Order: sequence, then C-alpha cells, then structure tokens
Amino acid sequence: KYLSTVATCIDECPDGEYPSGSEDVGRTCSACAENCSLCTTANVCTECKDSKYLTPDFWCEDTCPDGYYKNGTGDIGNTCLPCPPDASRCLNASFITEAKNSKYLSRKATLLDDCPDGDYPSGVEDVGRKCSSCAKNCSLCTTANICTECKNSMYLTPDYWCEDDCPEGFYKDGVGTVGRRCKQCSANASKCIDQAYVT
Repeated sequence: KYLSTVATCIDECPDGEYPSGSEDVGRTCSACAENCSLCTTANVCTECKDSKYLTPDFWCEDTCPDGYYKNGTGDIGNTCLPCPPDASRCLNASFITEAKNSKYLSRKATLLDDCPDGDYPSGVEDVGRKCSSCAKNCSLCTTANICTECKNSMYLTPDYWCEDDCPEGFYKDGVGTVGRRCKQCSANASKCIDQAYVT
C-alpha cells in the first residue's frame, strides 16, 4: 500500500501522483510537477495538462524545442513530435520552416538537395539554407540581382538583368520566349541588327 497525499492508504497512486519507495513500509505517493497530469518520478512527466506540451526530455513546457513541433491543442495530452530528419524547425511533419544538413528549404516548405529552375540558393551554412524566387522575368538566376536566362520574351543584358530592349552597342539575339540575349555588336559599332550588320 501507498500513503496518499491526503494521508490515506491506497493500493495505487492516483493520476497526478507518482509512487516512491519499494519496501513494505514507508511507501508514499507524491504529487507530479505543476503542469504534469501523469508522471513516473518528480522529474519525469508522461502526460501534460494546462495546455502544456510534453517535451522529449519528459517535461511540460509552453513550446517545443528546435527540431520538434506542437502536436495537439487540448488541455491535456499535448506532445512535441520530431520534425523530419533534415528539418531543424517545422510547423508539422509536412511543413518545414528551416532546413539543416545542407538541405534547402523550398518556397513550398519542403526539403530539397538543390533549388529548382526559377529559384536561387541562399545560405552556405549547414542550417538555414533556402530557395528564393528569381526576379519576375528571370527563368534562371544565381542571386536576386543576377539573371542567367530570361523568360517572357525578355533579353538578358550585359549586366545580367532581363529587359525589353538591349543597350547601345548590343543587338537582340533569339526568337523564343525563353533564352533571348543581348549580344555585342562588332568592334566600334554603337548600333547593329546582328553581329555583321552595322547601322
């Protein structure tokens, strides 16, 4: 039998209390920590109350540590579940907010090895890499300000930007909606239609 927290002898400790002692005499029930509805010892909670979350180290907290997300919205039984392996932060198992292990966070909150066309990679550290969108008329880019291929019938200028027209000393090259470029006129020509035809 166990001596309860209200000074009666009982066979098992009730929820919110944990047993201590293994001898025939002197066994007691002690109260779990404040926000803990079930526990095995004073420092090991197995279920939380008061809308707290059970952390991986068996304690009840308002939030979950990095690498875990909040599971549950009730008053009792909320837990911290692990994010996917290459995510350092997430809102749930399928919505990642920060990547780790040299992975990239996509604009769709998923993890990638490399950024897709139309996005450029940012970050060089093991944690926090992400894919960001290229400029509006840019189909390929290396940064937000450096285009390497244009779309929407725009021309890639010598300063790696997509424009409707080419600057002086350059001519328009390409006919498709993607991949048009500004190419340099032949030596000393300020205007040309193509490399051979100077105006």
